[in-house]
Amino acid sequence: MQKNSGSWSRAHLPFAGAEERQRFLEYACLFPCLVWPQATYDRMRDLCDLSAVISRIDDVLPNPHDAGRSEARAAEFARELDAVLRGEPVPSAEGPGYASALSDVWGRITAKAAPGVRQRLFASLQILFRSFVAEVASRHGGGFTDLPSYLELRAHSVGADLCSAMAEYGVGVDLPEALFAEPELRDLQREVAEHLTFVNDLFTFAYEQHRGETMNAVLILCDRGGVALQEAVDRICRRIEEAERRFLFLRDHLLASTARTAEVHAYLDALENMLAGNWHWSCTSPRYHGSAFVWNPVTTGTVTLRPGGPTSFTASPST
Repeated sequence: MQKNSGSWSRAHLPFAGAEERQRFLEYACLFPCLVWPQATYDRMRDLCDLSAVISRIDDVLPNPHDAGRSEARAAEFARELDAVLRGEPVPSAEGPGYASALSDVWGRITAKAAPGVRQRLFASLQILFRSFVAEVASRHGGGFTDLPSYLELRAHSVGADLCSAMAEYGVGVDLPEALFAEPELRDLQREVAEHLTFVNDLFTFAYEQHRGETMNAVLILCDRGGVALQEAVDRICRRIEEAERRFLFLRDHLLASTARTAEVHAYLDALENMLAGNWHWSCTSPRYHGSAFVWNPVTTGTVTLRPGGPTSFTASPST
């Protein structure tokens, strides 16, 4: 999978140079394989390629020398991507491009996805692209001053809706639209967004601070809330634990409330695996912890996050 998707990324995605491309290929396929482990082989390939496109867009939009140089440029970039989703022709260009890469993988996905799944993927990608533009506007406006307003936007820009739709696509189910109107599922999706956000922000704040990034809950608590770093980390860890407990409670309630099909069970299992996989990815990814980083794998002890990497995991002394 890594070989095939890596070849696709080299052929379809733009990079500043060979070094940037090689760093990206170190981890590009890890996220989808960890986060959607139940996906069928052919759909996993699609998930890897779509994830690669989104990851590269996430690299480009904060860049003040690229699409992130202004809100207007970010909005123009988002419109180009939205046009691809609507099936509009991609303007011809020399070499790889984000719109042409998205067009390639989106064409494969729409050919396989059931109508409901296709619509949820379409809507969630639109939401994601709009939220990226809102993040650029926030950066140019000085960033967020409080955690609640940050989380309101971050629930969309972390890609929670998209990740959930990709989980549904990966396991090959097509859930009834009525399920998504149920209050319990809407509440569960909010817990998914909170868990994804806080796990991401916990393990990436040193990396993002190194890049001059402001969109991070730890940094907002420290820089705008006047909270000491360790206390900020402790607060984020508590929020992760609370989101996980609420997710499991809501999942069990959904399954017990009425007769559920095997497809609903498969979807909820996929979401649970997605949260666990994102935690594992965040612990292990060279994207956040330095090139050639290898997790040792310590689960109890001290994590030392250094701007620019490398991260170290130190086990607690045995007692």
